[in-house]
Amino acid sequence: MAGLVWFIAAAVVGVAALVVLNRRSVKQTPAEVAAVLRSLLNGRIDSARWDYFVSTTFTDPNLESIRGRCVNAWRKGSQFLQPGTIAPQQLSAAGVKLIRELLQECERIGQPKAPN
Repeated sequence: MAGLVWFIAAAVVGVAALVVLNRRSVKQTPAEVAAVLRSLLNGRIDSARWDYFVSTTFTDPNLESIRGRCVNAWRKGSQFLQPGTIAPQQLSAAGVKLIRELLQECERIGQPKAPN
């Protein structure tokens, strides 16, 4: 019986390690992230695209910060969504303001850097 417990524990640890090691960040450009935010603002984003956006980590730390703030906003009872919903198309006024701010930040990130 103890051997079975150790076997199951080792299998669980192994699967967890594979999941963690296989999770890769995705390279997104500021323009790609801005396109998602714009489609969210105009109500044309579908749930599959939004789910992918909030569940994928980005290699660029600035874009990952924007994505992370979107994830934090999409919680049941969030001030950024209309009451009783978690649908991305159902933004409250605070949600529209947040997404506009994140879009502006994304556009700033995408601007070419001035030479030194």
